[in-house]
Amino acid sequence: MNYLHRLFVFGILIFFLAATAHAEVITIEGTIKSVDTAKRTITVETEGEEKTLDVSSKVKVSVEGKDAKLDKLKAGQKVKLSYHDELEIVVKIEVIPSNPTDGEEIVLFNGTDLSGWSLLPNKGTKDPSRNTWIADSDRKVLASTGEDWNELRTDEKFANFQLSLEWRLTPGRSVSGSGSGIIVRSNGLNTIALDPRGIEIDFSRESKVRSDQGGNTGSFIAYSMAIKNHSGETNGETGDLNPDPKRYPTRHLPYFVKPKLKPAGQWNKTEVACEGDRIKVKINGELVNEGWGVPEEAGHICLRNQNSSIEFRNIKLVKK
Repeated sequence: MNYLHRLFVFGILIFFLAATAHAEVITIEGTIKSVDTAKRTITVETEGEEKTLDVSSKVKVSVEGKDAKLDKLKAGQKVKLSYHDELEIVVKIEVIPSNPTDGEEIVLFNGTDLSGWSLLPNKGTKDPSRNTWIADSDRKVLASTGEDWNELRTDEKFANFQLSLEWRLTPGRSVSGSGSGIIVRSNGLNTIALDPRGIEIDFSRESKVRSDQGGNTGSFIAYSMAIKNHSGETNGETGDLNPDPKRYPTRHLPYFVKPKLKPAGQWNKTEVACEGDRIKVKINGELVNEGWGVPEEAGHICLRNQNSSIEFRNIKLVKK
């Protein structure tokens, strides 16, 4: 049996090599519809048609010019793909970098999965391996389930842009006193590693201490980054890390107009404009805060999860 088995395997190998030798390698460009890492298949849409191909165990995957694994491929990515036309086995996949021109709208959340986003644990995260963010493809919603402290951030960095999104604190689920929010021009973690470095636009639950419905919603919170507004200035540091507490007494800079938030359970629209050293914030169409003196650098956009359940949708950006 061993001899027959070896003969059978040898015959299959000869057939495969012969077929491969005569197979033409075809290269196509298209958009990934789905990747099944278990079955090792990839579905690509090109010229209005979808094509599902087997992926060789030795396929070469390239992302941003660097070798990568199959699990780095996500729906929505544009790729250049090479495969044997007879065997339909993929041998090379190269992700085509997205370089939108200024003024072109970028959809940051595709409504289906977390393509273009990565988890950013911090010092307070209880389980760094667990992703508490989910994509609800039925409702086209990007949601935090709460339950831990971590952030979701864009893979790409942006410096000057107009960001717009809708958000709501998830009805019937818990929201911590820290609330949630979005952070712009973020690179890594702040000095104490509990928050992403950058400037946060705060989204909070209704405050029992303050009379306004939105608590701190619309205020700036700085994390190891300088910013000024009508109320003062901050360097984003606290405690012993703050060299001048008299000049920078707090990381929080309040809004100058109280946001008119929607009733609980309804969606609020927030627009954030970053241009040069200035950040402007609109909530439900009204300018509520403006800051300046912000470092002019490209950074990630982070969605906050501070043990709070919050939902986002229609997340779009226009580069300036």
